[in-house]
Amino acid sequence: MKRRGYIRFISSASVWVLLMCCILLLVKNPALSSSLVKKGFDICARSVIPAIFPFAVIGALLCRLEAPKAVSRLVSWLFGVGKEASGAVISGLLSGFPVGGMCAFELYGKSKISKEETERIICFTNNPSAAFVIGYVGLAVLGSVKRGVILYIILLLVSLVVANLQRRKKKDDSFVPLLSVDGNSLSLAEVVAAVKNSALTMLTVSAFIIAFSVIGGYINIISSFLPDTVRCLLCGAVEISNGINTVKSSSLSGNISFILSGAICAFSGMSVHMQVASLNVYPEISMKKYYISKAFASFLTALLCALVCRFI
Repeated sequence: MKRRGYIRFISSASVWVLLMCCILLLVKNPALSSSLVKKGFDICARSVIPAIFPFAVIGALLCRLEAPKAVSRLVSWLFGVGKEASGAVISGLLSGFPVGGMCAFELYGKSKISKEETERIICFTNNPSAAFVIGYVGLAVLGSVKRGVILYIILLLVSLVVANLQRRKKKDDSFVPLLSVDGNSLSLAEVVAAVKNSALTMLTVSAFIIAFSVIGGYINIISSFLPDTVRCLLCGAVEISNGINTVKSSSLSGNISFILSGAICAFSGMSVHMQVASLNVYPEISMKKYYISKAFASFLTALLCALVCRFI
């Protein structure tokens, strides 16, 4: 007991010291802090909100509709999910984070999917969008749309692997929906709710992006003495866009940049993880599998990118 109390004290003291150091950094460098906050606002206004908000609204509406039978059967067969979750899976894989998590939690709140299925879905539906991977990472960072397309395909394949590694051998028949929702039509109230909830999600997402833009900016400066590979991974582990920009500004070779970009995109950064976690208002849903899955996906994506480098 004494040892446990000592460890708890050391942990609390370390966090307190870290927070004090953060305050000192902010006080000592107000101009830098202000510029990093403005940069975060600029990212949200110019890139994140225009790219994600329309998809968030459409994804929220898709969650309220049942997909065509052929589509739902294909998604169910590939990813091992029920037909009710097919819309969330499709929205998450195409639209990017945090739409997949938003749809999954919304479906769980409506009692359309079980707790276990919700925990599975968030593990493989929260990746960067196709537009970000192909348009920005591929074209702007790697200098090739082809590499962006290949990287996006690899991310989809890794999502498929993660989904099937957690697949249940037998369907869970113990789950009984508590609510009966018409999946073939949309009411005006549901459309209004989709827009409203998506707007609130964008505010939450923007807050995390701005906060982690400041954190990532300081980490980028502090880690300037480290090798480029380590610095890119460190920045990417904190915030994905900062990590990708660090790869872009580095002097690394094309193949190494491709591998690092894949690892960073698959992990997505703590900023995204906090965004997804903030949408989880259900204490019974654990995020443990999500964090483990993202770390595994990052490793597997880097490995596949290294193998693909021989052929591109």
